[in-house]
Amino acid sequence: GTVQSSLLPAPAVLFAVTPNSATLVVATADTLLALSASNLLIAWSAAIGDMPTSLTVTESVAIVASNSATTATYIKTGLTAWRLPYATGCTGLTAVSANCSALVCEQLIGLVTRVAVIGVPAGGELWRVVVPGAITSLIQDEDGNILLAADGDSKLQVLAFSGNGTALWSAAFPGTGGRLALTNNGRAVVLTYGPGGAIYYLGADGSPCA
Repeated sequence: GTVQSSLLPAPAVLFAVTPNSATLVVATADTLLALSASNLLIAWSAAIGDMPTSLTVTESVAIVASNSATTATYIKTGLTAWRLPYATGCTGLTAVSANCSALVCEQLIGLVTRVAVIGVPAGGELWRVVVPGAITSLIQDEDGNILLAADGDSKLQVLAFSGNGTALWSAAFPGTGGRLALTNNGRAVVLTYGPGGAIYYLGADGSPCA
């Protein structure tokens, strides 16, 4: 097939594609760029102001978290949709709900790790919860439930919350870390590292199943 390329003004740090595959969003150390997926021409660029830590896109906005703020930028125009300061914004992993109404993000405040849910596009915080350890995976499924994996003491903690912050279930798996993912049918899969590492398929209540 034909290979297309585009010369960026600076090395890319993060990139993502909109759900409709129409736009490629690239974050450099201090700039956010939108490129047409069909010809890789740059449509617009916007200053970030700080090194990005995560990039999440919907069909309407690109959400960049950095050490100074979390900023949502409109995909079509490059204008700022909303901006949250560091204290209430995202400092790590992010995820977007299936209906694009909420942003789920990791917040590391001092030695405390928590997950916050922020309304999109208004930017107001809906709820937050403290989690046990550094988050390695953060997912929101089609039902609006939030699943996360966090490193504990020689085990991986997996927790599930409803979209309104209610704790649904939690499970612990042996290992020195791991990752969490969803299959095409919405089934949660856990991969753990280390000597006791394994792959687990989870049921609706978080228990391993065949």
